[in-house]
Amino acid sequence: MVRKVLFLAVILAMLVSAMLPQVAMAQTIIRDIGDANGFWYPSSRESVYVKGRQWVLFEEGGFGYYSSSPDNGATWSSPTSIGAAVYGWELALATDGTNIAYTRGVMSTTTLYFRMGTANSDGTITWLAAEQTVFSSTYLARFCSLVFDSNGYPWVGTTQNNNADAISIKSFTKDGTWTTEEGFPKTISSSANFYTTILLPATSGKMIALCGRTVADKLYATRYDGVNWGTTKASTSTLELGSGYWSATIQDDDAKIVFLEDVSYDIVYTEFLYSTNSFSAETTLYSGATSTSAPVIQLNTEDNNLTVYWENDPVDNHIYWMSYHSSDSTWYGEYDWIAESDGLPAAGYYLNCDLTATTNTGGLYYIAGTAILKWKLLTLPWAVETLDPTGVTSSQATIRGEITGIGSGTIAWRGIAFGTDPTLTSYEPYGDIGTFGAGVYSYTVTGLESDTIYYYKAQVEDSYGNSTEGNITVFMTLQPGYADEGEIPDDGLIPPLPEKPGGWIRPPKDWGDWQGIPWTFIFFLFLVGFVVLIGLGITKTTRSVGVLIIVLGFIIGLFSFWPKGGYLDWWILFPYIIVGWALMKREKESPIT
Repeated sequence: MVRKVLFLAVILAMLVSAMLPQVAMAQTIIRDIGDANGFWYPSSRESVYVKGRQWVLFEEGGFGYYSSSPDNGATWSSPTSIGAAVYGWELALATDGTNIAYTRGVMSTTTLYFRMGTANSDGTITWLAAEQTVFSSTYLARFCSLVFDSNGYPWVGTTQNNNADAISIKSFTKDGTWTTEEGFPKTISSSANFYTTILLPATSGKMIALCGRTVADKLYATRYDGVNWGTTKASTSTLELGSGYWSATIQDDDAKIVFLEDVSYDIVYTEFLYSTNSFSAETTLYSGATSTSAPVIQLNTEDNNLTVYWENDPVDNHIYWMSYHSSDSTWYGEYDWIAESDGLPAAGYYLNCDLTATTNTGGLYYIAGTAILKWKLLTLPWAVETLDPTGVTSSQATIRGEITGIGSGTIAWRGIAFGTDPTLTSYEPYGDIGTFGAGVYSYTVTGLESDTIYYYKAQVEDSYGNSTEGNITVFMTLQPGYADEGEIPDDGLIPPLPEKPGGWIRPPKDWGDWQGIPWTFIFFLFLVGFVVLIGLGITKTTRSVGVLIIVLGFIIGLFSFWPKGGYLDWWILFPYIIVGWALMKREKESPIT
């Protein structure tokens, strides 16, 4: 008995917990790495998501480490060392969806190492080979980036030689060993200053290479078609410290780039288009940020939306984000996301995120205080669901939505998109402006077409313009019937005789006409002819008028169940049955001869 009570109590507690409003998960501490330089620059992409875990790479005390989380950052594994390294700028991490790989530079020996292994769901890595030497040069390897192309071959972007050229290197093998392919390293751009190089894998083995200098200069880019490189092109605007104040991701074959503009400190978005080997026009996302606002960009592969993160503006020690919605080609933001109680470093280039993510895995790694590495999952502080309609008739319906969570955010608009387009690309908006909490809301739409399919979805938007929506719900309006003329009493009993002509014969809907003659009238004539022919056949066969009357009653009753509204009222068959039964009884007493 005690066990049953305890079991029921646990189940009740779980149900109550599930019904309570869910609070957005706070940022979690991965590691106090001792030095902010252990985690540098969004260009390095020192994090990935694979095998159901977040993985992050950082440097602590002169050694490289990785750590991973199986629960969206709620808990993190103890760091695992990968070997000696100096500064986070010499580390990079990448995945091909199955394997995970890193590069590790060692300043003192001017050597760049590579290692690759199978990522396991328990947070371990089964290495495929020992560390491989990518190159040993006469100068240090800095500002590394690492990616796999669409064919599974690893690429490294870094600096090399005394003049600090921006280079890319491709391996001819993809089994964990490294064999530099013929024609590589390839110099993307040469300069007397260090370069940060970002490689972005396009489709069919193609690649886009981007690079920015450690001084204010243009952003440079080119494309690789699998055999040949294009001409290196320069951006329109100048970057503020191009080694760390910019970031890029890729969608299909085009690079999506965000950077901090020199002097004005505007956060600017542009694209490098593979098809034309050129930069697109620039869009200012946020005007007049601070020199410590280094933006980083991420692609959501589920909906092709982009998210841009930055820090310290408009308010110091705050992290903000804004998003690009592919559905309407519009930027929304900014959203004040994290108020960091530990403070943020004076330099702004300690933000990092995965190259791509999904709705459930997107988030941000950053340094707080002087050396605390943190992570936070990006979850909207509000949620909405589309509810089933109520009060559906042939001409109106009540469409409904429910705000199921508001977190710490403010919902400034709620509404519903409604129309006949299954994708709701074009729709009629219904909505309200105000300040809204959790709960159900609805709108009654009138003037609808009968026997027509309609679609709708609930939507909400915060004061920054960030929005989310529920699933698309579908319903069909009814066909015309007594309900539309107020002829059915509330008690649901047999309706009274219709007050206007034609009330007994009622088509499901208006079928139009043929040369001015309604199709419903033509069909009715065929129906009468059909009933007469059946009646004559039955009378000739049975020699019984009573059987004829009963059969005709059932035929007429059958048509009363015509889909979504009959031709005749169902109760009309009863007089036929009664009269037919009386005639059959009379015929039995006096058979027809």
